Amino acid sequence: MPAVPLASEDIYDALIDDESFARLPARLVSAYGGRSCVILWRHPAGGAEVLSHCGSFTDHQMGLYTSHFAADGPWALTATEKRRDVQEPEVEDFASADDYANSVFYNEFIRGASGDHFRCMGVRIVNPWGVGYVAVDRGQTEEAFDSEAAAALDE
Repeated sequence: MPAVPLASEDIYDALIDDESFARLPARLVSAYGGRSCVILWRHPAGGAEVLSHCGSFTDHQMGLYTSHFAADGPWALTATEKRRDVQEPEVEDFASADDYANSVFYNEFIRGASGDHFRCMGVRIVNPWGVGYVAVDRGQTEEAFDSEAAAALDE
């Protein structure tokens, strides 16, 4: 269960107030015991942009992510391929931990950013203007997100 639950007002405030939106990733990290959080948008014509983030990645690293790795990010790809608007799976649900640890994405982006981000949960939002992802992640040695946390984030 979330450690510091989000109230509906937190989400609605973030929709209409830029400062609240900028704080939302940190609130999600706090609520779900994550290491970092990224709110990403993928445009229908191609390209992606990080709308907000906090935690382990710098603005420069997020720029590298959108320009070189967003199309190959395993969690976003899995959520898109499955065409579902629910929490994204743990890495072990779509690839063995060894395969992920040996992937270009992990070795060139995650490790290149001094990270060991192995666990991710998130939601996918689809509308005519593209696909959005809200992802909260943890490191390899940290506990997996449980179904209760995923359900709370989905809500």
